[in-house]
Amino acid sequence: MTERRVVLLKGQHQYVFRVEVGQEERFLAAVEGLAENDRLNFDWEDVAFFRRLVADMTAGTASLGYRQGDRPRSERDD
Repeated sequence: MTERRVVLLKGQHQYVFRVEVGQEERFLAAVEGLAENDRLNFDWEDVAFFRRLVADMTAGTASLGYRQGDRPRSERDD
């Protein structure tokens, strides 16, 4: 099983996700659900960033340890 770990560091919160290759759309649907939850420090800007990151992951252009300020990074777990 090949999966990627995606970590979002935002303020004092840390969100860690494991995304199985081929299940990227399911992952994106889940993070959209997080953005709808007002009790979480997770918003639609984070969802948009994850969408770009998943597009890069599926195109093979995401960098290991990718970070942009308080935005996600992707690591591949083989």
